Amino acid sequence: MNERVTEGIVREKLNTSKAAMLDEGYHVDIYEQIPRDRRIKACLASASKKGTGKSGRPEFIVVFRERPNFVIVIECKSDMSKHESSNGTSEPAKYSVDGVRHYAQYLSQKFDVLAIAVSGIDSNRLRISHFWRFLGEEEDQQCFGAELLSLKDYFSGYSNLDRVLNQDLEILKKYFLGLNDRLRVLKIQASERSLLISAIMMALQEGSFRNSYKLQPTPKALITQIKQSLNTFMDQGNTSIELRECMDKNYMFLDVQQKLLQDRVLFNLVSEVDEKVDSFEKTQQYHDLLGQMYVEFLKYSNNDAGLGIVLTPPHITEISVDFLDVHPKDRIYDNCAGTGGFLVAALKRMFERARGDQMLEQEIRRSIFGVEIQPNIATLLWANMFIHGDGKNNMIFGDCFDDAVIEQVKQKTPTVGLLNPPFSTKDRHEIEFVLNNLSALTPKARCAAILPMNCVLNEQGNKHLRDELLEKHTLEAVISLPDEVFVDSKVNTVVCLIILTAHVPHPNGKKTWFGYCKEDGFIKQKPFGRIDADRVWPTIRNHWLTSYKNRESQNNFSIMREVSARDEWCAEAYLDSDYTDLGKQCVTELKLYVLHRVSRLINLGKVNIPELSVSPTENISLPHVDSASWGTFLLGDLFTITGSQTTPKKKLEKIGRGNYPYVTCRATDNATSGWYDYWTEEGGIIVVDSAVVGHASYQPYCFSASDHVEKLLPKFQMSPLSALFFVSVQNMNKFRYSYGRKASQERLRQQPISLPIDNNGDIDYLLIESFMKSLPYSEGVE
Repeated sequence: MNERVTEGIVREKLNTSKAAMLDEGYHVDIYEQIPRDRRIKACLASASKKGTGKSGRPEFIVVFRERPNFVIVIECKSDMSKHESSNGTSEPAKYSVDGVRHYAQYLSQKFDVLAIAVSGIDSNRLRISHFWRFLGEEEDQQCFGAELLSLKDYFSGYSNLDRVLNQDLEILKKYFLGLNDRLRVLKIQASERSLLISAIMMALQEGSFRNSYKLQPTPKALITQIKQSLNTFMDQGNTSIELRECMDKNYMFLDVQQKLLQDRVLFNLVSEVDEKVDSFEKTQQYHDLLGQMYVEFLKYSNNDAGLGIVLTPPHITEISVDFLDVHPKDRIYDNCAGTGGFLVAALKRMFERARGDQMLEQEIRRSIFGVEIQPNIATLLWANMFIHGDGKNNMIFGDCFDDAVIEQVKQKTPTVGLLNPPFSTKDRHEIEFVLNNLSALTPKARCAAILPMNCVLNEQGNKHLRDELLEKHTLEAVISLPDEVFVDSKVNTVVCLIILTAHVPHPNGKKTWFGYCKEDGFIKQKPFGRIDADRVWPTIRNHWLTSYKNRESQNNFSIMREVSARDEWCAEAYLDSDYTDLGKQCVTELKLYVLHRVSRLINLGKVNIPELSVSPTENISLPHVDSASWGTFLLGDLFTITGSQTTPKKKLEKIGRGNYPYVTCRATDNATSGWYDYWTEEGGIIVVDSAVVGHASYQPYCFSASDHVEKLLPKFQMSPLSALFFVSVQNMNKFRYSYGRKASQERLRQQPISLPIDNNGDIDYLLIESFMKSLPYSEGVE
């Protein structure tokens, strides 16, 4: 068979899609066998498929100037039986898959590689295989499927990889840091900096502006050109009078910003945005970049109260969209749109699922609706949606509670609601925004809302709203999100995601899915904030979605539970504890207790330099703990739970140092923050912090306490060893508590706790004691 036929099919596909990308402003180079790129040549210098040591010569190599560290390599075979060997790697000269993976191995020394194997001579019946081979990695992985796609699809597929997005965001955030400093020096207000960049980004969408801005004779003329572009876009978008007046007012500062008129300041800024920011928007098409920029600029301005929005991280907006299974025919509504993060995430998923259907894509562009009441944020919302080419006609500047706005949205018949309402406002409760969103949706529409944790707890102030929610709508799921999900916006609120079905009253006996999704794999890394540094989010994301889709109950993660408006709506209240590592936890508590005793001896002056033999816990052989047959008890049945007397530390400092610990809410040093000659509480009890994470500790000595230290007074004879067992068990229940759901006395009383039982079903205290005595460090407990 003639291999040239296969190459001709691929060549035509590449050239056609290259032309389409060039029309969109991308730069694409296609090399056949002999690349002109020096780095590619170096990689292939000894990559002959026959092992001769000569240079490798793939059929096609594609490079993008916008992605200089990404290459596509393609190998062709005319005979479909020569597509892949038995193991896919052993015969690179004979099989297309083996050959292209061979070249990818060499190219991955300096590039991220997409390897494509094509076999066959009938364009309608080809065998296609795709593989990622990332820079420096030794393994490749299949991707994309069995269809030859366009270069734009491959480019977008690479750009939308989590690892690539993280890399791009890190670079861009670093640029924002420097840009923010420079704009501050220019005396541009923090709230105006993102508006300035948004105006430039919109102007750059116009080809005539991009091609001519450098030719403007003065900065004043350049500002005029930018505003002309904005007016053109508002005219084209049939922008409402109210929103247009809002935008004109917000961009007015351009005319009076004298620093922008100096020398080449504005010209250089436009050129920078063109190179760094606009190119990011082109490669990462569906990202709330203006929202990211707004938060980045304001969080360094000493004006945190004026943030106006909390930026929902993209991975959270995207998985919210996925929980609702958004499809191209849906119509999306966000009544607290901010800069459009949820709307952008919905657009991304809808366009992906449209799979290039242009008529469907046009319909999608008319199916995105947002309302924003803050003028500067509404301006950014319009700009953001314009830059993404979607939904700008349906952005409303106004109050989502206004009857006219509600009626206007209802006429759009939205089938999906998404929102992250403003937190802790004086006028409206967060649940009121959820009810408002639901009121505009069609019957059986789906809604996802991010709420502070206190909204789903049994709080007095929101019971009537929770009643209304269940009377009119169905509570499908509540998902506890990571505690620091909003840390990049300098907000410490612990939140959850609730999922509802609109206008279907919650059925009697209906079970809701509760997910404990506290670990998303993201870590804080300066100066970039929370990022998926270890690239584990895709796996975690799939686990969350699969568990919800199947309504699975999984240990330590999820549970199905029937609830009423008077119950707590969170997994923390209902999940069973996992005591698999209880032995290890007990050893840790024993060791910390011994150290606490030594600390007291040092304080008494009885020990100069403590010498304690400490073995690594993981190397200790621990007794097996099988909790399957244990009984379940309420903590309040075993302990009298009450508060302690609060002693200000200033009072203790006046009294002076002594032999009694000052117990606080800290989770280290046995909760002790100093030793003083004063006490208010009897020792020999367990205490739990009710301000932070519910940490428990055993206090053998009389002590004084700070605020939020709850006392657990045993209703049974409790030895120090059994106390440390209960402390260990309680600390394995800390997952139930956080800043959002504190370990209040009533929650502690109602908290279930699993314990070993005897043949009569009573707690087996003798077994507890003997178990603790068998562990390391137990001999140091008195």
